[in-house]
Amino acid sequence: MENFWRESLQGIFENFKLNLRLMPTRCELCDVSFMNGRTPNYESIPQQHLYLLRYFSAYLFEYHAAYQQLQTAGFLDDTPRIASLGCGSGIDGAAADFVFTDYTYRGIDRVRWNMWFAAEPPCTGDAGAYIPIKDNVFVFPKSLAELPVGVVDALACNLPRTSAKKICIINSRRKADDLDGEACTKILQGFALASPTTHTIMQIRPRNADAPGFNNYLRWFNYPNEITATISSLAQTCPSRAQCPQGVSTEGPCFRLGSNKLCWNGNVPMQWSPVFSDCNFSTDIYLIDRT
Repeated sequence: MENFWRESLQGIFENFKLNLRLMPTRCELCDVSFMNGRTPNYESIPQQHLYLLRYFSAYLFEYHAAYQQLQTAGFLDDTPRIASLGCGSGIDGAAADFVFTDYTYRGIDRVRWNMWFAAEPPCTGDAGAYIPIKDNVFVFPKSLAELPVGVVDALACNLPRTSAKKICIINSRRKADDLDGEACTKILQGFALASPTTHTIMQIRPRNADAPGFNNYLRWFNYPNEITATISSLAQTCPSRAQCPQGVSTEGPCFRLGSNKLCWNGNVPMQWSPVFSDCNFSTDIYLIDRT
């Protein structure tokens, strides 16, 4: 996994540096934020790359840990057949490859990402239109809170149509108290209509600010200083900063975002620092037995 992580991260960074050379202003990068309910514009390639530079490591390690827990449980009665709803760049599919020797993976997302990390190509479309046949592992990689209510309702109706008798749902949440917990409950209730037995066997909770860094248990983890320096100083190195009142003063107007001054955070220029620890891990795994 180490070589995959290093090569993938460097590939993302090289693409992002190309993005920066073509951007006369970096205002749109302010959208790579989850402040006040905002979400990035996933159709923007520069935002995709910045998002991945921040979160790729954390997501890869989190999904890897979740699949390891599933494998250790010995619950499934067949090869893992994974359907990832809101798969993004397929990081969860890449993680599966380091845990399972025999599995299938289908990633579904409304946006085709510039970077793709799973072995199988993604499917572009509405997750709510997906009807499984034999899939027995359904993954929501930080996606449920962003799916419209109508899509969640459709998933609650469609996913139980799988013929699999032993099923796993992996819900990777942004935070323990996020709305995606409610959406996951609705999907579990859809399975409950067929009177299955549902067991929560594992939860990875958010930890304190002093949570262990990845290098505490992945000794080879060493995030490149060049990438950290580049994405942590984007506001200060923006080519248009000198001409932008918002760029030099927290009191100045923001021509693009009005009063929602996302390029300032706590009265200092926002820093898009990468995640180095498991403080944001929050994954619920549910096992459903319909035998």
